[in-house]
Amino acid sequence: MEKTPIVHMIEYFESEYEDAKRVIGQKVFWAKPREVVYNAIQRMLGVAMYIQRLDYTISYDDVEQLYNFYKEQLENLLTD
Repeated sequence: MEKTPIVHMIEYFESEYEDAKRVIGQKVFWAKPREVVYNAIQRMLGVAMYIQRLDYTISYDDVEQLYNFYKEQLENLLTD
């Protein structure tokens, strides 16, 4: 069964979160946590906008709700 665009978007958001969490947890000298989180959020926004244009049947509210959930999860990495 073929995945829907929204499933692909969720998988991408999840991978951005996991990657950011891993990089921040490793405390590497070249990665500032705030920058890691900001860049992940920006990439997620690009994917969200692309998905909305790819499939007009996906509601803005659905995309926004998922985007905001993962955005909050990323921002929480800075306060842990």
